[in-house]
Amino acid sequence: MGIIHIFLLCFIMQCTFASNCRTVDSSDHSVGYRITHGVFKNLNSIGFVGCQKECFKITKCQSIGYNRETLECSLGEYADNKTFTGVKTDIFIRPNGTDDALENIGLCRDRPCAWNERCVRLSSGTSTCIQYIRPIDLTVLIDGSKSLKSFEFYALFDGITYLINTLFDMRLAIATFNSKTKIPMYLDQYLSKSDMISGLNGNVVYPDKTGNYLGQALLDVHSDIYNQSRGDREEAIDVILVLLDPNDMIQANLREDADYIKSTGIHVITVGIGSSQAGLDTMQLVASEPIEKYVFSVNSIEHFYMLYENISDTINAIP
Repeated sequence: MGIIHIFLLCFIMQCTFASNCRTVDSSDHSVGYRITHGVFKNLNSIGFVGCQKECFKITKCQSIGYNRETLECSLGEYADNKTFTGVKTDIFIRPNGTDDALENIGLCRDRPCAWNERCVRLSSGTSTCIQYIRPIDLTVLIDGSKSLKSFEFYALFDGITYLINTLFDMRLAIATFNSKTKIPMYLDQYLSKSDMISGLNGNVVYPDKTGNYLGQALLDVHSDIYNQSRGDREEAIDVILVLLDPNDMIQANLREDADYIKSTGIHVITVGIGSSQAGLDTMQLVASEPIEKYVFSVNSIEHFYMLYENISDTINAIP
């Protein structure tokens, strides 16, 4: 009994005199909920406290979504953006000044940083704001005409999966085109990498239709995907990655449509499978400049894997 009394006394003294003794208001932590919109940054393989620390270092962070099983952390710009999932490993947090993580960030606690910066502590004992890599809102626009055979269409998924796993802070939409444009995945539909991969494999189906209206497809992507109601983030880099057999694209208004899309600030990258010279000319017409960075081509789908890393590096390097 005496040992127990001594332990309790020590605990009380620590909570009385130690500066890191904090409580957490349970009303700000909701188990079985996740962020549904307004996510501006995703982090993977990070601890629970580390996730909270990242939020406290960024001024615009108003909410946190965390999964204790996958260790995925989502930072949100809105305070009221949670949806019930019923999954016990999902946690929604509205940060407040009583959390341990806030105390542990030290000098960064009261340092205001811009929306695209985070606070870091320096070895000198001071702190500073540094810019982090801008998030990416990526649409993969896939040739859904019969120019690509079914096995070629599905072989592209390996490359898209590679991009999901290697791009920083990325949201993904998928669109296919032939005579019409179809959008099986929107930017706000899947927010974790694992969900994006599941959505890609579960939602995107070979259309098996004719038509090569690339210009109209670009316009449809701009109007239907790149708007805030479907998850487009104001601070993100907007990128359209076009995967196609470029040899038979409808040329009517294609230059005008592509120029308009690029004038809105969207970066366009083209990847051709089995490109002729005419097809290469089409890809160069559509792609952003410098075209030597934004145009890729392989002779056959079997060689597509050779482009994975270069495409990923190109997207990550967009200023």
